[in-house]
Amino acid sequence: MRNGLVYLLIQGTTIPGGSLTINDQSVAVDVYGSFIGSVLLPDNNVIMLRVEDMAGNETTRVLQYTVEVLFVAGTEPVDGATDVPVDRTITVTFSKDVQPGPAYDSITLKNAAGGTVSVTKNIGGRILTIKPNATLAYSTTYTVTIPAGVVQDAAGNSLAGDYAFSFTTAATHKKAVPRYVYFQIGSDMVMVDYAKAVNDAMNDDDTLYNAVKQYVGEAEESGAPVIVETDTQVVLDYQKALGAGKRFTEIINDPGYQTGRPEVQKELRVENGRAVIVVMQPGME
Repeated sequence: MRNGLVYLLIQGTTIPGGSLTINDQSVAVDVYGSFIGSVLLPDNNVIMLRVEDMAGNETTRVLQYTVEVLFVAGTEPVDGATDVPVDRTITVTFSKDVQPGPAYDSITLKNAAGGTVSVTKNIGGRILTIKPNATLAYSTTYTVTIPAGVVQDAAGNSLAGDYAFSFTTAATHKKAVPRYVYFQIGSDMVMVDYAKAVNDAMNDDDTLYNAVKQYVGEAEESGAPVIVETDTQVVLDYQKALGAGKRFTEIINDPGYQTGRPEVQKELRVENGRAVIVVMQPGME
């Protein structure tokens, strides 16, 4: 198949009375032995050809073949995705290797109001990468439109039609939330562990300690601690022994975040008129 035509080579002279059917549909063949391939299916096809020679001898030939069409195999984000990071790079994966087509510059990324976002595009093998040139807005739905002629395969085939998909960005910036907070009564330190690198979930102008301060109250009358930071842990060293009844985990919003390690125990207390969660290790009072 080339440029939408299927060519048949017939030895001898074709006379009226010959017929061609494709997938049980009659097809007109021109004097050159070709026909328009609009009746071809994107998978298996059955072609039946019946011809006669000048002596009236008839022959019938049945052919089967598969047409490999170009289609979108997947996208990231997927259509309908929510909570998508505002700095997300968009990818479109095709069924086979592609190259820029005549409509390559017609790719669009638009918000719900129709505003267009400038993007940078490139193709590598089967993957089209679309990178917004600016950070996307929070809590906004965007639609990517891939016109049919944006890409083509090695044979020059394009998509059968335009392809579009939409996604919605995250509602707000998410602060890092600790998996567990723990301290040893009588020691100098409070330790906070996170499920992932904290800086990956923070604004650029935040520090690890500022994130921790949302969840860990300073020990009463102990002053500012010395901070030791890693990607996923913060240690607050108060340089004085921590006694019982201090509010070290006063503003953890959701006890479900404190899955912690198996040996870590949690206790709900009321201190200074408010409910707090205290994380303790076995044997602690």
